[in-house]
Amino acid sequence: MKSAGNGDVLNGSLQVLHMNVCRRIQYQLEQVDDFFPLRVQASFGLAACRPGTDTLQLVRQADSALYSAKVRRSDIYLFQN
Repeated sequence: MKSAGNGDVLNGSLQVLHMNVCRRIQYQLEQVDDFFPLRVQASFGLAACRPGTDTLQLVRQADSALYSAKVRRSDIYLFQN
């Protein structure tokens, strides 16, 4: 897990749950190459909606986290504000 910015966005068991879902998806995608001669990877950008955060801000935060994850190739990145 990587994070960007300052502060906490996802805490405790909720953060663990989200990270585990992303890791399970990544694992399943990696299994594709057992059947086909190709490599499948996934990157995830996570952001949490806080009171006062509008939809556009949330999407921008998730997009920023996804971009950071893609730069690191197949990573999971949390946007932290």
